[in-house]
Amino acid sequence: MVVTIYWTTRNKTTRDRIRDRFNMPYHTTVNGETTAEIKDEDMPVLLEVQKRGYIQIRKK
Repeated sequence: MVVTIYWTTRNKTTRDRIRDRFNMPYHTTVNGETTAEIKDEDMPVLLEVQKRGYIQIRKK
């Protein structure tokens, strides 16, 4: 599933750990967003990351 992630955390280490966990690309747009392909089995974990306030999942 392709999702757009908005980074609410400014901590680079936290961002890198999330990117490594979900195999996201290491680029961010000027608007603070990253588009990534997330496996269906990883979506519940990504929703937990959103619930903890590190990211926002945007529907585009």
